[in-house]
Amino acid sequence: MEQLFERPKKFGEIIDLTFYIVKKHFGSLLKLLFILFSPILLIQIVTQFISGRPFFTSGTENNAINEQLLNMIENNGEFFLPGEFFSSLAINLLEVFIYPLAIASVLIMVKQIMDNETYDISMIIKNAFKRFWPLVGTYLLLGVLAFLFLIAPLIIFSISITIALVSETVYPIILSIILMVVALVLIGLLFARWGLSLAVVTFHKVAPGLGESFRITQKRSWLLFWLFLTLLILTGIIRLAADFLIVVIGFSILYSIISFGFLILSYAVFMVGYAVIYFDAVVRSRSTTT
Repeated sequence: MEQLFERPKKFGEIIDLTFYIVKKHFGSLLKLLFILFSPILLIQIVTQFISGRPFFTSGTENNAINEQLLNMIENNGEFFLPGEFFSSLAINLLEVFIYPLAIASVLIMVKQIMDNETYDISMIIKNAFKRFWPLVGTYLLLGVLAFLFLIAPLIIFSISITIALVSETVYPIILSIILMVVALVLIGLLFARWGLSLAVVTFHKVAPGLGESFRITQKRSWLLFWLFLTLLILTGIIRLAADFLIVVIGFSILYSIISFGFLILSYAVFMVGYAVIYFDAVVRSRSTTT
């Protein structure tokens, strides 16, 4: 295993190594992430139970499945019963603190796998907690930067749509779409370079680590961009698979539990991939400086 990490890897090798680690350490990864994200599941189940959501229901019970799907779309992908809205806000807030901690934990686990060390999940979480606040601060900073970088193209796109409606011509829309795509790609390339800052903060006493992340990813912008995009697509497919269960068990507590399992699986794939990308970037950075 250690030899796989010692040399720079190509695109396909990084993806292959990601799934190799997920497959070989599947149980431990799920256990680690379940421990960290279990408060979210607990809040969700308790709130749904209090709100009167059934534990199990068919997709056509009381409401046709088509009507339920329309309700889900109208509520941005979630089917809320009265009383569940505020719990959803609480869950989103909790994720701000749990997600970076989970990434750090998986990074530490993969590092120990890379070094052929025996890992202990409780110690992994304990070590990740040592960098808790720098991790949360970096995660929030990345979120703020993403918002600021995305708001400008969205404003320009909205203005272009308004101009097109007034002038009754499609050229401003076409131009704005092209500029929007270009802007999103450029932003994606920039955040691909900054994206490893959480890993930097995990292993080094620095925060937010944007500069170090930018340094170790030098001349790797496009590869990182496509790697992160591929991981996002793969994890999106995993999460989408859970939505097909609506037809069988409907919007029930059981659906929430199973959907949570798919979410944990998607996190495992993405976070292991993130760790492999980081350690590959470190190896390449060392090889260019020696």
